[in-house]
Amino acid sequence: MHGAPDAPGAGRRYPSGLPAASPAVVAHAAGDLRIESIPLPAPLPHQAVVEIAYGGICGSDLHYWLHGAAGESVLKAPMVLGHEIVGTVIRAAADGSGPAEGAQVAVHPATPGPGEGPDYARYPEDRPNLSPGCTYLGSAARFPHTDGAFSRYVNLPSRMLRVLPPGLDLRTAALIEPASVAWHAVARAAHEVELLREPCRIELVAVGAGAGEPRRVTLVPGDDVVVGEGDARHRGSMPAPIRLGVAGG
Repeated sequence: MHGAPDAPGAGRRYPSGLPAASPAVVAHAAGDLRIESIPLPAPLPHQAVVEIAYGGICGSDLHYWLHGAAGESVLKAPMVLGHEIVGTVIRAAADGSGPAEGAQVAVHPATPGPGEGPDYARYPEDRPNLSPGCTYLGSAARFPHTDGAFSRYVNLPSRMLRVLPPGLDLRTAALIEPASVAWHAVARAAHEVELLREPCRIELVAVGAGAGEPRRVTLVPGDDVVVGEGDARHRGSMPAPIRLGVAGG
């Protein structure tokens, strides 16, 4: 947690060539949002150092800033915001896991956990997102809070990192996390009500994915996933039972 003196690596400095501090977006209370320089501990062996390029602004980020809470998750201490983030690995994990230095990555912001007590350990192995002890970057659901990644540099477990395919630029890739939520919702609905038997159109507008105009992602039935614009588009197949086309605009 930001500011915790007993956090892993606290008091240690980066090896030569890596920063010892980083500017970050920190929510202190309702209406109290600050750009602060926060200390960066030396990365643990399973952590990579990522230079953040873009971050989408989630509704939860806005609630922490404007209201000091997102639903039942109430700020009890300053917290770095941000979980829809992409960037470049500037130091690979020392244990050899995860992407190499220079890789451009998106971030899976969740850390599954069983929670407390025998009853809380029960959840489907193939659905770790349902684990009751799950935490997310930039979340005040638990205390100490889990800092987010609206920071120039951040240490992240290598298991969170997803290497971007060639041709998918970082700015467009900042839409991956919110788009994946929309895709998952449509896929779940398709399982329940066979939604895609008839043509449909779903639009997602991301206003926090970098400079310039808001980005719109349109999801329609199709054979490919298409992300980006013009020659910079990236194609890839969606797994069964649903395939969607996506176009940036």
